[in-house]
Parts: sequence; C-alpha cells; structure tokens
Amino acid sequence: MKPIRHTKSARFYYLKMYREELDQLVGFFREACNGLTISDSKNRYESLDEMQSQVGSRVKELDIQGDNPAVHFLLNKTEIVFTGTSPSQATFHELRTEEITDAADNLFYRVGEFLTAQQQPRFRQPGLTVSILLGIVFLLLCINNKEGSGSNATIRYSPGLIASLIGALIFLLGSINSSSHLSLKTKRDSPSFFAKNREDFAKQGIIAIISGLVGWLLGHFLK
Repeated sequence: MKPIRHTKSARFYYLKMYREELDQLVGFFREACNGLTISDSKNRYESLDEMQSQVGSRVKELDIQGDNPAVHFLLNKTEIVFTGTSPSQATFHELRTEEITDAADNLFYRVGEFLTAQQQPRFRQPGLTVSILLGIVFLLLCINNKEGSGSNATIRYSPGLIASLIGALIFLLGSINSSSHLSLKTKRDSPSFFAKNREDFAKQGIIAIISGLVGWLLGHFLK
C-alpha cells in the first residue's frame, strides 16, 4: 500500500506587507525555483521595482508563479460560494502547488509559514482600543447619570454620553479589517495608521460631537 499524494493549497486573509516583506516573499521563489514570473492582470514584470514604476506603491493585484518547482501565489482570488441558497463572492489569497514533488512541498510550507505570520487580526488594534475606552466612558457616564432606582430608574442624557456611544461605534467599525494592505513602499516610508486616517478621525469626531449635542438637546427638551 502507498499513500496517494496530492497538490497542496492554502488560503490567507487580511495580509499586511510592505516592501521588505514582499522582497522576502519573492526571494523565496527566486531561491527555490528555476523560473519566476511576477505579474498582474495586465502585465508581466521583471522585478518589483518595475512593477512599482508602472502601477505605483499600492499593490491590488499580484501573481507570483514559480517554475520547477511549480508553486503559485495569487492575490485577491475570487470564488462564488453558496450560503444556504444564496450565492456570494468570497475573496482570498491563495498559495498552491502545481506539481507533486518534495521541492514544491518544501517551498509551499516555507512560503505558507511566512504568509501566516503576515496575517492581521480581524480588528485593528488602535481603533479597537479607542472603541473599548470610549465604551468604558459610556458605561461610567450611564452610571453617573442614573436617576432613581429599581424599575423607575432612568438615565439622564448628556452630550458626553451620546458622543462616547457614537464614537465607540465609529471607531469599532473603523477598526474592522475588510481587506489586505500590500505596499511597494518600505514600512519606514509608509504613513502610520493614525496618519493615514487622521482626516477621517477628525470628521468622525466632529460628527460624534454634533450628534451628542443633538441627542442631549432632544433629551432635554422632550422631557
């Protein structure tokens, strides 16, 4: 009896890689394969430098095809899946072998381990932390604004109460990782999370304050 070997595949979500990590990823293929193709849906490129000169720093499409051994990495692959009776489109990043050899398996495991380390959690830590802190502020204000006791207890509206609730929800939604981030810029040359979203946070803060004031006014005059 002999076990039957199959090609291997793995899916990855919410990858975050800068030029340093992308150079490492391509380096794994260059080191192990006799041939290498870097491409997107429109062009093939000799290197990541050439790709950056044509499409800019943001990587939306990336196809790395190794030859001998044949191992393939594809960014943003889409697939139709059925949840119940309704079809929906799933997007993921796929790494797969296209031949059954020890060399292909070795490269697959090496690249797979590397990509696993680049996966991000479902929620971004900065935004989630701010959301939790605002949630705590909201609960403390609820306790502080509580009037009466038992079944007659009510919570008095205040601008801070409404603003902290809306702010917590805004930052929670903003912290959700809905896509991957791949950049051909180095990490040092890329803006931080707060720097990139500074204007959005300012707008959201203003909206939260205005909403809080409106909520307080409604609560005050509708008593």
